Amino acid sequence: MTTLKWWNSTTSAWEYVAVGDVGPQGIQGPQGVEGPVGATPVISVVGTTLPTGSDATAIINNDSPATPTITFGLPTGATGPTNVLNIGTVTSGTTAAATITGTAPSQVLNLVLPKGDQGIQGIQGQSLANIDGGLPDSVYVGVGPFDCGGAV
Repeated sequence: MTTLKWWNSTTSAWEYVAVGDVGPQGIQGPQGVEGPVGATPVISVVGTTLPTGSDATAIINNDSPATPTITFGLPTGATGPTNVLNIGTVTSGTTAAATITGTAPSQVLNLVLPKGDQGIQGIQGQSLANIDGGLPDSVYVGVGPFDCGGAV
């Protein structure tokens, strides 16, 4: 048995009440009635640029609970050097991958590319014997310009 002490403001005196042990938990009551569906707010987000060195800000305007606005103010950072990204190795493998090595502003991009499936065979080209009814008298191969003297 526990004794509970409480202040009685009517008699302006402390009173004591005997309290028994806690009993077992009762059964759960029935579920209450479902409340109405509330309105889904439409939140607007606005970004502004602040001068370099300023503190970032976040302002929530909740004048209209259905359409609150969050405005972020972000300071401009200092301009850094222009990055140079060179292509390094390009190799074949089973899984595509890319790595960047080095540190800005000079970096190297290395690639691993899977080999694709073999394509279908193309159509057969014409033989030299079938052009203009026979084999030519002369065939020049190389980088031109050529003076063929009329023979082709």
